[in-house]
Amino acid sequence: MAGIQTKAAVPGKTANKPVAKVGGRGVTASVWKQTNKDGKEYFTVTVQRSYTDADKNWKNTGTFRRQDIPVLTAALNDVYNKYVVREL
Repeated sequence: MAGIQTKAAVPGKTANKPVAKVGGRGVTASVWKQTNKDGKEYFTVTVQRSYTDADKNWKNTGTFRRQDIPVLTAALNDVYNKYVVREL
């Protein structure tokens, strides 16, 4: 997926990377591993759509078009089956 990057929050440190990215046609669901204060791990998900602006610069948004919904739905179903169902 072109144009999708993570940035380091602190200079000199590596940015956290998602454990998985699922999607297509510019729509991505990224899965992040988290740890609560008791040390238990769990997953969170962020979704975004990548596009190019009028100047051909890559941008990301959390707003989706009608034609993105099937891809977004499939990506979230895949994430659910791989990361939520296995925790049940």
